[in-house]
Amino acid sequence: MIPLSKGVTLIEASAGTGKTYTLCQIILRLIISDNIPIDRILAVTFTQAATEELINRIRNLLKDSVEQLESQNITDESLQSVLEQSPTDALVACQRLSNSLQLFDETVIATIHGFCKRCLETLSLESGAPFDATLEPIDDELISQLKDEFIRIHILERSYLLTLAYHSSARYSKKFKTVARESAAHPYARIKPEPNDVDYRQFDAAFQEIQKSIDSLLRNADKFIASLKANSRFARRLNEPYESNPLAALARRERPLVEDLKLLEDLSLSYWLKAVKKGHESLDPPEACAAIDRLLNQIENSIDGLVWEYREWLFRILSQEKERRNIVSFNDLIHLLHKTLRSDAGDSFAKAISVQYDAVLVDEFQDTDPVQYDIIHRLFGDGSKFLFYIGDPKQAIYRFRGADIFAYFKATEHSGNHRLQLSVNYRSTPKLIYAVNAIFSSSLDGFGIDRIQFFPSEPSQTSQSDHSLQIRAIEFEQTALKTRADLVADLASASATQLADRINCDSSLDPGAVAFLVSTNREADILHKELGSRGIDAVVRSDKSVFQTESVDIMLQLLEAVSHPSRQSIVKALLLTPICGKSWDELLDEGADSEVHEILDFLHDWSREWHSSDFDTQFQKFIALTGAENRLLGNPEGERLLTDLCQLSELLQGEANSRLTSPSHLSNWLVSMKEANVSNREDWQSRLRSDEGKPQIITIHKSKGLQFPIVICPFLSGLRAKPSKDLALYHDSEHADSLVIDLNPKEKSPASQKSEIEEYAEHLRLIYVALTRAADECLVYLYPEDLLREKEPSSISRLFLGTEIARTARKTKTLAKTIASKLESLQPESIDFQNLPFENINPNVSVDLQKRSDFLDPNPLPIPPDASPREERVLSFSTITRIAESESSDTVEIEYDEPDATKDQADTEILKIEESSSEPSIFSLPKGALTGNLIHAILESIDFQSPANIKEIAEQAFQKLQYGNHDHLPIVVNHIRSLVATSLSDRFSLEQISSEDRIAELEFAFPTGKDPLPRIARAFREHAALPMTKNWVDSLGLERAAIRSSFMRGFIDLVIHFQGHYYILDWKSHYLGNQISDYAESALIEEMESSDYFLQYCLYSVALKRYLEMKYPTGDYYSYFGGVIYVFIRGINKHGQEGIFFDRPSRSLLDALDEALG
Repeated sequence: MIPLSKGVTLIEASAGTGKTYTLCQIILRLIISDNIPIDRILAVTFTQAATEELINRIRNLLKDSVEQLESQNITDESLQSVLEQSPTDALVACQRLSNSLQLFDETVIATIHGFCKRCLETLSLESGAPFDATLEPIDDELISQLKDEFIRIHILERSYLLTLAYHSSARYSKKFKTVARESAAHPYARIKPEPNDVDYRQFDAAFQEIQKSIDSLLRNADKFIASLKANSRFARRLNEPYESNPLAALARRERPLVEDLKLLEDLSLSYWLKAVKKGHESLDPPEACAAIDRLLNQIENSIDGLVWEYREWLFRILSQEKERRNIVSFNDLIHLLHKTLRSDAGDSFAKAISVQYDAVLVDEFQDTDPVQYDIIHRLFGDGSKFLFYIGDPKQAIYRFRGADIFAYFKATEHSGNHRLQLSVNYRSTPKLIYAVNAIFSSSLDGFGIDRIQFFPSEPSQTSQSDHSLQIRAIEFEQTALKTRADLVADLASASATQLADRINCDSSLDPGAVAFLVSTNREADILHKELGSRGIDAVVRSDKSVFQTESVDIMLQLLEAVSHPSRQSIVKALLLTPICGKSWDELLDEGADSEVHEILDFLHDWSREWHSSDFDTQFQKFIALTGAENRLLGNPEGERLLTDLCQLSELLQGEANSRLTSPSHLSNWLVSMKEANVSNREDWQSRLRSDEGKPQIITIHKSKGLQFPIVICPFLSGLRAKPSKDLALYHDSEHADSLVIDLNPKEKSPASQKSEIEEYAEHLRLIYVALTRAADECLVYLYPEDLLREKEPSSISRLFLGTEIARTARKTKTLAKTIASKLESLQPESIDFQNLPFENINPNVSVDLQKRSDFLDPNPLPIPPDASPREERVLSFSTITRIAESESSDTVEIEYDEPDATKDQADTEILKIEESSSEPSIFSLPKGALTGNLIHAILESIDFQSPANIKEIAEQAFQKLQYGNHDHLPIVVNHIRSLVATSLSDRFSLEQISSEDRIAELEFAFPTGKDPLPRIARAFREHAALPMTKNWVDSLGLERAAIRSSFMRGFIDLVIHFQGHYYILDWKSHYLGNQISDYAESALIEEMESSDYFLQYCLYSVALKRYLEMKYPTGDYYSYFGGVIYVFIRGINKHGQEGIFFDRPSRSLLDALDEALG
């Protein structure tokens, strides 16, 4: 029994040792033995759920104890033990407990934020806290908005080149986000290095210097090529033909593009040193290398200086904005109280609070931070109170939420504190306990930080279970290198397949007893798909934001359709989504017209009645009209999708209520929430479905404090700590373990190494939490890391072997063998280690229908899982480019699911900093989708041979789209007239085209074969020719994109028939500059490359090829194919061919792409 004494008692409660039970027993003893009524006892927890659980358990304990004492029938051994060791007799004990029960509603059992709020309300005049302020979890939302404001003021509006640099790499945005997050939670954190002043004038001069040096380098490339490795980036850049070399274009253009900065990195000094052959090291690098390094360093230093400035600016503006809105956040409660206690009158304030309590218990103390610890210590740490800190440093895994394990260390090192260990494990079977003991006791690294010690646990009793800790090491017959993406996919496949096999073979297994523990939401999604493909419906439990689910894309399509109900392509795209559930065959079936028209009529009505209707009500009517609920609930994925859509509808309704809004505003808000990746508010987190009888997928972070009969850990081999090149977070031992944010850590510097050690230590704590969740069975999968491209061993490998041995084994490619040897000899009776040949795992296994019916929802609708194909199974140009971007680099895991900005996000955010003309012109039209929609609407509606109606149709389009300043109307009208009369690539003008010879918004859809994307990439590699550049072909990134697809679909702006030939036309409203010369052929080729339009028009050409082959079955399709014309509207003029791009892809390329698509 824990001794009770005044002062600080630190109780370290290992996993499964009954921490909450111990806390309740301490309160029981304080009431009985020390006569401290419940209203004089303070209990502090760190989550609302833990608070509610503790309240219920303490109340029930007091009630049960009173009932036993009153009946004089004491059955609780703990209560009997308390009475035996206390001088208090049973009658007095009963009176004291009864009194506490009567006072229970006055008990303070609260989160740390709730306790701080209570204190501030007590001291409202002294603390300066606002009386009537609203408490909202607003920090993340406000910080995201203010970050964008800071970037706009200090980057976008100040320097064009710095704007490009900021958007060229997601790491810059990540720096701002990390500093904001850490500063909000830890305002005491220090930033290094000292900032530099930002000289915005330096960038243009530096770029001009680079242009001159690159031009010289290309003209003298032969001088260097012989000394460079042929496959190096540097050599590949120099080897490209001058006329198509993107570096040559860079040297000529007036202003750089986003892609230019990536090109420049390939010519930096670091890449030069990697490229030089052995024996040629004495060759001086080109002058361009030094010029490029100077610019890149200027950019890096400027960004770091702005990040430093941003922190102080954020503190100031955030405070002002909260004051303006009259709100306070949860973090504010802590910092306001801390500031009050540290003021000149802090001692009197502390006394006014501490006098209210005789005993204080702080639960989950490992999740505190220095500010919270200082508050508790100042209030109750003088030795006159019973103060209990209860926690486990081995389970400190919430650093990303602001927890700081070094605050725990500070308490442990305070002289005079009592330290106790809880070592009896009441959760797991003896074999699982002994296995965890063996692994951590034998680890040369311990827990990565010397101040965390491991003490073996003991089982509370014997168990009939004979399940050891099962470790399965995947092995492959082939030795091809693997990526991080391969690791996740292979482990998800193996673990899902083995569970399906077990369900089929073991009739006693309850799938609902199984919990998969994952590290990231991405792992959860991939595993969920693998389980679903094997007929296992699992429930995902995570803090994942509903804004990060596929339902957002569907809701965006719905909003776009409500905004533009007359646009066929938009509405038909909506009809093909799961919410409408239509297939291409149904859209082509005339018998389905009535149902489709009913949906179209509803969208038109909703659009007209937008401002007089309620969004959520209209949405519920829409899903009732489309039958979405019945259809989706019959699909294993449908219930989750429907829940997310309904949740989004409620959130959109809330946003609509807060201001006068439109469908476009709600779309923009939804996109901003998706990009911000917010999930801090409970109503923003994806809601859970019924999980009865279904396996659970849960993050390790969310699993803490929970237990499951069977635990499966597929992805522990994916936890890998390595020094950060961009930003380092660590604690400085020379400055009282204060938190440091290093914005520019040098390779192998102390800052980089300390950051890596702390990340590794947290991974070890995550592994400990994962291995201690199981009550009966635990299964861990290991991946053959010797096959990974990543050279650093995983954190679990370092745990097994120690860091130095693991790194040595990884270098010699003997890591798997060394781990096997260690685990086989560690404790054979408790650890069941086996190799698992991947080739022996049958990926096509699925749960038998008979077995499946035992744990799936009863009476499911007879719809097969593939009836509503997932989004990626219907390919289009946009989905392929998105897949290409995600596959183009071997991405590493980003802890806590903070995603990097994608290329699409970055490119669309870039603001072109141009001097606007004093008079409206075609160049001053607003940039963005609205102008594109306007041009499309006009060109789709006019008769090219009757230009008189252009003005009337343009006026209607302006009014319908509520398009900005009407000063632009005559400009658009005149420009469209000029476009109609302009010869397009010297082939025809639009005024020659009759209505019968044109098809607008031509839609196509055709089935595809297996894994088409790598085959598409191969077709381009083997058959692409100019104007498609080698640089574009090399960057396409589809080689590893294995994906099941059913259909290829798309919409072609316009197909024209002229003099026996068919042409594809596509309208582009892109802004490339303020002069006609900005739309010359070279500029158009650069835009076609950067936007992947080469891919787009080739896909369209294949669709047209198939159409021509059906229309002329005995003819040669290529003789009818005229080519592709992309019209960049802003560049059109009567005197030249600016703004007009033409290509006629070769027959060999079209044939190869047609074959690739299947």
